[in-house]
Order: sequence, then structure tokens, then C-alpha cells
Amino acid sequence: MAAAARFVNGFTPCDPIKTVPAGSHPSTGPDEKLLQAGTVIERGTCGSPGRTSIYMIKDAKAFQTAFKAETDAGDGGGNPNQGIVVGQDFAMGSESSDAMSALLQPQAGLLMLNCHPDFKPPSGYRKEPALVKGCVLTDYYVD
Repeated sequence: MAAAARFVNGFTPCDPIKTVPAGSHPSTGPDEKLLQAGTVIERGTCGSPGRTSIYMIKDAKAFQTAFKAETDAGDGGGNPNQGIVVGQDFAMGSESSDAMSALLQPQAGLLMLNCHPDFKPPSGYRKEPALVKGCVLTDYYVD
């Protein structure tokens, strides 16, 4: 968690990181259903006050599957241009559109997982297959 928080803090304020106890609801990011899917091993919040959530992932495909199930159920929100920023072993969501955009800059090297069926980024943005059919990894985000 500390390494993920340091990485995020290199692009957007994320200090200090505070662990979120199991069973409590984070202020941003995936809801409790996603966490109950068993794909998240630890979660924390940072920013002012807890506007950014970081999720340590043990199985990226299982996490993406759970995220897609939430999107399909309508729990993932109605904006087709939003999702969750994913790294190799963590995911990040924020109430701050500036924080989300900062982590999608080329120098950060992260992409957003988007499973919305109506997602259609403008030309020139990345849209790569994710680990789960019906989801893509993209650098396009609009709040």
C-alpha cells in the first residue's frame, strides 16, 4: 500500500495514506460488492478528506470481472466515460477529476478500466482490450 500511495502521490496529492477497515464504506471507488468479491486485499484513502481511494488487488482478472459485473448491474455509474484507474497490482478511484486525469498522463503509465457498453472515445485515444471481454483499458476520461 505504501508503494502504491507513493506512486500516486508523485502525480496527485496522496499523503498520508490511511487504511480503511474491512466492512466500512470508502468515499470513492468500487463499492462494498466489489470488495466482497475477494479481489481486494487492502484499501486506503488519501487526499483531503479521503477523496482518493487505493485498492491493492490480488487477482487483476477477478477484479476486472467484478468491476464489469457492477457496471452491467448499473452500480458503476451512468457516465460512459468513467471507470477506475488500474495499475499492475492496484486500482485507484477519486472524487477529484484532476487526480484521475493526472494518473492517465503518459508519464504515469496507467490506464482506466472502462466496462461501460456505450463507451466510445474520440480518435487518438487508446482503447485496448482488458482481461475481461466487454472492458477496455483507455487513457480517455471525462468527468
